[in-house]
Amino acid sequence: MTPALEYLKSMVGAAYVFDTEYRQTDGNTPEPVCVTLKNIFTGIYTQHWLLDDKTFPYDIDNSLFICHWAPAEVGCMIQLGLDKPKLIWDTFIQEKKLSNGLVEGFSLLDCCNRYGINTMSEVKKKAWRNTIINKYPNYSDGERKGILAYNKQDVIVNEQLFLAQLEKFEKETDDYYGLFSQAVFHGRSMGLCAQVEANGIPINYKLYKELDDNYEAVRQLEIKELNKHCDLYVDGKFSNKKFEELLIREGLHNGWPKTKSGQLMTDDRTLYRYQTVNEKIARYRNSKFIINARNLKGFQVGKDKRSRASMNMFGQITGRTNLSTATNPFGAPRRMRNIIG
Repeated sequence: MTPALEYLKSMVGAAYVFDTEYRQTDGNTPEPVCVTLKNIFTGIYTQHWLLDDKTFPYDIDNSLFICHWAPAEVGCMIQLGLDKPKLIWDTFIQEKKLSNGLVEGFSLLDCCNRYGINTMSEVKKKAWRNTIINKYPNYSDGERKGILAYNKQDVIVNEQLFLAQLEKFEKETDDYYGLFSQAVFHGRSMGLCAQVEANGIPINYKLYKELDDNYEAVRQLEIKELNKHCDLYVDGKFSNKKFEELLIREGLHNGWPKTKSGQLMTDDRTLYRYQTVNEKIARYRNSKFIINARNLKGFQVGKDKRSRASMNMFGQITGRTNLSTATNPFGAPRRMRNIIG
């Protein structure tokens, strides 16, 4: 047992690597299927088929719970009526601390592959995920046995990832108190994200439905209104020539970024840079999101008429949250936030 693990054992009652299989549709809360836990101090595995037995006989307050992407696992715990763990080590977040900006890919498979940990193939993993989602809740005996084995395999490799991360951290510090206190602080924040997602974002469903049902008409009205101020669309299509004319009129043409082929750039990053210095560029950026969308974006509405989407904590290279413009109301343009209730 490594020094860091010895320190951990002296501080907590138990340490469980755990993983939950579940089905979750857009806008709705997860529907747990099964869970596997391993106590890394005793080496004992336990499994629960949650469709039949929702009991969770573990000390949530005094145990460390180790998982990969805590919002998913804690989200399932919330659906089981359990308290959120106070002590969470999220191997996703810890890998971000170790490698963010240096490598790409932070899925469980990506992280394990970097440490040479043997995992189930992506194809096989996808096949079992499809079985869990598409056959829910009517699984055959064979499928149930296979799902439990698949679930256990994720716990096995996640434990190896946790231990590999500990070994790497040990090379950087012997301040184990600081290491674990920071880890559980960030882990708990991910667990709180699960609570936010479970609660959902209240919306004005009547307004949302009207916009969703009439979105093509909304797009055309947006084009018409934008053309009054900027004159950028011809027969419903964006005109690069008219955009160039706008930049010339506004005195922005000479310094405007171009692609390698010499075309004026109209990506969101470029528009974001210029929106603070020119009102028409800001107007175009806000309208472009609506005009280019084939359907109403910014919301994933569940059965309870609340919107749910990942907060994507630590999603940016700087470690900041990276809200999706397509699924999260707080990532969408300001005008779309009027739908929030």
